[in-house]
Amino acid sequence: MDIQAYFRRIGYDGPTALTFETLRDIQRAHATTIPYETFDIFFGRRITTDPAAAFRKIVGEGRGGWCYEHNGLLGLALAELGFGVARLTAGGDQPATHLSLRVEVPGAGSYVCDPGFSDAPLDPFLLADGAFEQNGFAYRVERLDGERFQFINHALGLTPGYVAAPADEGAMAEASDWLQSAAESRFIHVPVVCIHEPDGAVRALAGRTLRTVLPDRVDAVRLEGVDQYRDVLRGMFKLDLPQAADLWPEIVRRQEAYARQRAEAAAAAS
Repeated sequence: MDIQAYFRRIGYDGPTALTFETLRDIQRAHATTIPYETFDIFFGRRITTDPAAAFRKIVGEGRGGWCYEHNGLLGLALAELGFGVARLTAGGDQPATHLSLRVEVPGAGSYVCDPGFSDAPLDPFLLADGAFEQNGFAYRVERLDGERFQFINHALGLTPGYVAAPADEGAMAEASDWLQSAAESRFIHVPVVCIHEPDGAVRALAGRTLRTVLPDRVDAVRLEGVDQYRDVLRGMFKLDLPQAADLWPEIVRRQEAYARQRAEAAAAAS
């Protein structure tokens, strides 16, 4: 891995000593620079769980990625620096649908790093039982049997959390393929983009609905045109991806169809 190329991608020029401060600052730079994004599903490009492929895409092409790519790349970088890194199989209702990381900091303990989980904590968090807070958001960790643990997201989280265990690489590869193709997968309907702000707030764009996740509320607005969509991707999400504009008519069609379905269901229920 070219660690200097990764540092240039995230704009990091700080220390590389094996300390919590180094770990925190690298993850912050990563999470506030590289967007979470699922556009390759809609471009017909298969996404793998290979960290080297994530490096080529995110660093080499200036793209973002989803959990297997974000956390795969971060794990690769941290291991290059000398941190002890373990990949974790994680998931909610569907097992292995998420990759998380356990990182050992000499003399400081085990930390979970997870910039690939939409609105997970901005900073690494200690792998220990109990509640903790970051930037006004309240989270919780519960240790389970063996090496398993449960991460519980904040009350307004875009996703509720997950159970993590030592990595099952085959299961994650299968889950990755399933998420990109199965009719039941929520990822095949509209592109999703997320990024952390330095203050811990999360911006999330699903289809044409832009949300800002704050500790006490979620603000939502609807984008009204393809030019606004392109500008938001470039400005807010740091993603210069002109071909994403080609998806706009289908995004609008799907969102309108979903709104009709919800209205019809509400009318039927009343």
